[in-house]
Amino acid sequence: MYNTPWQLFKSYELRALQRDALKEAGGEKWFVDTMTRSKAERKGLDEALAYVWLCTWPKENILF
Repeated sequence: MYNTPWQLFKSYELRALQRDALKEAGGEKWFVDTMTRSKAERKGLDEALAYVWLCTWPKENILF
């Protein structure tokens, strides 16, 4: 335990708390993105943006 007013979490603990809160609020889908210095690829971010794009723009309305 820490002697500060702030409780410190490891990244996996914080993700678990956020996931539990999303489940409790009725969230059905969530994405996890991890950024590292060695890779420019961000799979979780790409999946989230693709999901938002599909939910926002039906394929028949795409102009390009």
